[in-house]
Amino acid sequence: MAPTASRLLPAALALMLGLPVARAEAALRWQGEMGALDLGALSAAEASTLSSAYAEEVALALGIESAEVFDLSGRSARVTLADASPMPADNVTTSLDAQGLTTTATARSGATSVAMDRTARWPSTSRRTTSDRLSPPPTPARPPTTHAPVNISNPLRPLRGVCYGALPCTSRGCDGSGIPSEDMVQVGYQAQWGAEGRDDLGVMARLGANAVRLYHSLGLSVDKDHSAFLDYAGRHGITVLPGYHTELANDPTECPDFDCFDTWKEATLQGFRHGYKQGDEWHAAIGGLVLLNEPDFFEGAPKCKGRGALCHVKASISALDGLLAAEKEANITSTERVKLTIAWSFAMRTSIDGKVSGPGLFGFQDIVAGVTDPSIAGYTPRATLEELGAAFRTRWVHSLNTQAPWSFVRDVIGQNYEQFLPIPWFIGEYGANGQPKSVIQRDLVVMQREAEKEGAFLGVAFFQFQTAYFKGGSEMNFGLFELQKGEAVTETAPVCDRVARDCRAWPVHCLAPELSFLPGSLSRRASAVASAWGGVVDVSRGRCGHGRRLLSTERRVTSLACELHLRHASSSEVSLAALRGDDFAWRLVTRTIAELGVNSAAVTGELRWKGDTSDVEASTEEDSEESFFAWLQGVVLDVFPSKTTGLAAVLASVFGSIASCFLIATYRHRRAMKAQPTDEAAAETPSV
Repeated sequence: MAPTASRLLPAALALMLGLPVARAEAALRWQGEMGALDLGALSAAEASTLSSAYAEEVALALGIESAEVFDLSGRSARVTLADASPMPADNVTTSLDAQGLTTTATARSGATSVAMDRTARWPSTSRRTTSDRLSPPPTPARPPTTHAPVNISNPLRPLRGVCYGALPCTSRGCDGSGIPSEDMVQVGYQAQWGAEGRDDLGVMARLGANAVRLYHSLGLSVDKDHSAFLDYAGRHGITVLPGYHTELANDPTECPDFDCFDTWKEATLQGFRHGYKQGDEWHAAIGGLVLLNEPDFFEGAPKCKGRGALCHVKASISALDGLLAAEKEANITSTERVKLTIAWSFAMRTSIDGKVSGPGLFGFQDIVAGVTDPSIAGYTPRATLEELGAAFRTRWVHSLNTQAPWSFVRDVIGQNYEQFLPIPWFIGEYGANGQPKSVIQRDLVVMQREAEKEGAFLGVAFFQFQTAYFKGGSEMNFGLFELQKGEAVTETAPVCDRVARDCRAWPVHCLAPELSFLPGSLSRRASAVASAWGGVVDVSRGRCGHGRRLLSTERRVTSLACELHLRHASSSEVSLAALRGDDFAWRLVTRTIAELGVNSAAVTGELRWKGDTSDVEASTEEDSEESFFAWLQGVVLDVFPSKTTGLAAVLASVFGSIASCFLIATYRHRRAMKAQPTDEAAAETPSV
């Protein structure tokens, strides 16, 4: 049968018989490294241009459109670029994880990752999804209840936050000097988060973050300005989520019997006096308030006296009550813009009313039960039940802290979340403890896509910005950055609070973008975040600029990677061969020079291309959502320039094939009849 007919006949027969049509696709991943190309020396515009140019070259080699080339974040007509400076061979990983994200060799330090569509100075709060062109790698089945029946609008969506508690200590216990103030928003820490210092907020923005979550911003009685932090965060497009000092609830002098109304009211009023109020509203940079962090652990506090969930539910509802009273006293308007939450632990517990059990979910139900009937925790609110209910309906967001991978969290929460709709939720701490770069990057990408679906899930806050040296132990594993423990570049202003009473200045050290005490890709947490969020790891600003960026003298290498979905799996080997050839390598090198010029500072020597093999995953599935006719039209148009010609060819192939089958059957029948002996001949044939 002719090749054209062989392609069209299955479609035609399926149309006649009413059968579903299976389509085979090959998911192709391509990657490689361009030696002597320094990504860090490129401007955002140059890097974006190169990303598009490489996509064009890949498409040209495969004979496809450049729009069918996707970077690792799902953007079409792009190739992901990442800094991949040399490292020891035993630390290089090239395995594919469950989501198909390849871990490549990256710099031991000073790593920079860029997913290139950065046409603006700071990353956009929205991101194009790939559902219209590229099917994402397979993920575990998700229960249908994770989505609200209607779209849930929330200003925090999609949340890409970083947890910030970067105390200026370099050892456990801060060398015996006592813990400095944990209120990072106070102006005394401007040498760390400000542009004139280490520029931590700028580092977050360049990573691709759009929010910062804090812990002890309210309640420590710091009589200093806090508006400078909020102003600077706002200039970077970073939403601030201040947290209250949770331990006030356990303080013997505060929150009598866990009634935190007065304590939280006063903490809020102090915040208004020190910069959290702007006109008659909350400061514009504030998008939410974390009333308590993991209050379920109050159950083990001596003050609780074994009363279980009652203690944290009473503290939670009374804290909410106190906040509302402070807003009313300060005449705050437009309060619905500032969302409210409590971040629960991922421990296995049961809600106070016994209706819900499970990590995080117990706390969600505790708030529902406490707002509905505060007496369940022995609390009598000052606000009316209607006021509490209105605040819950219009401002509340559930949240939880976890170290678990996203697939597990999604399944645990999603199976039972329908009962909490339409209240949305987010991950207040994503710890990713012990996870390599590939897993972290995969999780963040998938979470971003989930948050963009306008369902119940809003996003994530990554835990945390800097390694917690003052805690030591396993707490060291969570930082995006560690400190360079050499000479300090500056120092903070004197900082202190009601707990840290020794007012003193602290040395400020520059950041290192890899955790030297963790092996292999486990150390490259910042690079994973930047790759997932379309950002760049850049710790060379402010006081840490001027040559302090690491590995500046080493030979620079930039990795390239992209994804393609080929129409037919059988073409994958041909595609691989086209991308491995010397001609393709030469085209990449010459295109790089053509785009940047021979005198570009980013070209540090002779450009050398080293391509890697790719993995091809062929899959065949029944397309239940796309009609057969739409698929058939696509096949026809692939072969013929017009629908009329294509339809005629389909019909001709059908009837031609039927006629061919009839003629072949007739011919074989006649041959069989001729070969069959007559009765006379059979009688004359001797037997054996």
